[in-house]
Amino acid sequence: MSYFDIRGYQPRWLSGCQAITVAHGRRLRALVGRRLRHVWLLWDLDADEWFADGPVLLDFDGEQAEVNHYEFDDLSITWNTIDPVRQPCTCREMHPCRSRGIGG
Repeated sequence: MSYFDIRGYQPRWLSGCQAITVAHGRRLRALVGRRLRHVWLLWDLDADEWFADGPVLLDFDGEQAEVNHYEFDDLSITWNTIDPVRQPCTCREMHPCRSRGIGG
């Protein structure tokens, strides 16, 4: 089973700052000072807009954080599980964000 047809992705929902800090604090702190190289998100091809329910991928020099939210306070952070280039084409595709210094 996959989440929004994203191969390899299974969100791990957490709620509350303490739970998130315990689960990911050390790894998130390790990203401080690293350069953000690429940002990927799901793009709804029919509506031609960002599909906000899907994960946003943040690539820090090869360490990829996959961040997703659900409802008000559920957050999922996974690491290096999604290959944004090798996803099957559906009504939603992974697209790189283009801005100065990111994904260029």
